[in-house]
Amino acid sequence: MKKRLLISVGVLLFLAVIYITSRSFFLTEPPDLIGRLDEQELLFHKGSYVWTSGIADAPEPTEIANQYEGYKVAPSTDMILSFSIQPSEYSVAQVTDMERSTIPVKDNTIRTPSEPGTYFIVIYGEWPAGTGTYVVKLEVDPK
Repeated sequence: MKKRLLISVGVLLFLAVIYITSRSFFLTEPPDLIGRLDEQELLFHKGSYVWTSGIADAPEPTEIANQYEGYKVAPSTDMILSFSIQPSEYSVAQVTDMERSTIPVKDNTIRTPSEPGTYFIVIYGEWPAGTGTYVVKLEVDPK
């Protein structure tokens, strides 16, 4: 009796791990990404990606973001990155007209730039089903 129970629990745990790690395989493109900043939600736009369903070649992330109005944000504010399915790994870059720099991420949280201006936040994510790029345009306003 105990042996059957242990085997059943083991099989269920195995299936749960498989389901959790492979959810991205059921998607036809990378999952959605939203930035949460106090009460404000910022929609990140998808760029190029390579996925099990195919390849999407998009313009440069800054070109994509320039098609949309930038979000007005306060300087040096924490932004929580919320993926609909968490990537196995990702990196974040801050881009301006003049430079590109890596932004540290801690507990899915980044900090908005400290100086006023227009910035692009570019995210490169990796899942078992592929890779994807995201971008959002920020207008940092000291008010």
